[in-house]
Amino acid sequence: WNKRIQVFDANYAFIRQFVVQEWVDMKPEDLQSVDNKPYLAINGGTLFVSSPKSRKVLGYNAASGQRVETPNITFNPGSLPTGLAVAANQLYVSDGNGGGIKVFELDGSLR
Repeated sequence: WNKRIQVFDANYAFIRQFVVQEWVDMKPEDLQSVDNKPYLAINGGTLFVSSPKSRKVLGYNAASGQRVETPNITFNPGSLPTGLAVAANQLYVSDGNGGGIKVFELDGSLR
């Protein structure tokens, strides 16, 4: 939980990093909880990052690390979005509290 995402090349040489603001704002005890560990998935040029404590899946431009909007990816209070997968332009998110999988259709900007 270094509150950031780091990017490395194929030879494991460091390229860049970017801060995940939602993680910066977390309390130390929340950072240590195994329930709040993030997952990553990539689809084309979009990197998806789960942020369970803030009940969000964040989007980043995979090349630049800039945030992209994910307005249609929302969760109810009490949800715990954890595991992520992408297939056929759909984002699959497991809910650690609800025990189910939510499926989101990815619009053209997130492909």
